[in-house]
Amino acid sequence: MLLMFLYKFILFIDVSIIIFNIYFIFILFIFYLYFILFYFISAYFWFYFVL
Repeated sequence: MLLMFLYKFILFIDVSIIIFNIYFIFILFIFYLYFILFYFISAYFWFYFVL
């Protein structure tokens, strides 16, 4: 009984860690996309105003 509970608890922790990792990678990916977008827009404006 206790072993089964412990097994399910460990399994739950494992699944939640995997879900958290996927969520964290997703957030980093979104920040990376925003950074690239901002970089291209600022470079475009810089070239537009300078040249």
